[in-house]
Amino acid sequence: REEVIHLVSGIELEKNFFILDRLEKIKYQASIAGAQADVKDLFRKLIEVDEKYGCLLLAVFHSHPFEGIAGTCPSWIDLNLQKTLEQSNYKTVQAIFSRNGYIRFFSNKLGFEIEVYGKGVEKISEQGNEKIFKLTEIKG
Repeated sequence: REEVIHLVSGIELEKNFFILDRLEKIKYQASIAGAQADVKDLFRKLIEVDEKYGCLLLAVFHSHPFEGIAGTCPSWIDLNLQKTLEQSNYKTVQAIFSRNGYIRFFSNKLGFEIEVYGKGVEKISEQGNEKIFKLTEIKG
């Protein structure tokens, strides 16, 4: 029932073309109402991703305890985090997952394109700095 948070990192293949391929677990406190990352662990992971793997922070993925497209709407906390990341010059987007397979990728001002590869993925909409997908093969 609680929210879950992960950092996503990867490498830059070409200028402004990135592969998101590393999911990094971080410590956090969660409830049904929200989640807050452990700041010490967050910065430790950012340093590790950079120094140990040579990767960049590219995304923050987290879940909301709701269903449908509306369940992926960013909260003011999500929007504020994105604002902070963008002001700190991170080329980072966020993705919010609903309980039934909807995913909203978003940024505040950072323009981006994203492709999700694999079976069972359907693009629902794409407007401005927001892209919505549906995982169609979810079971359980």
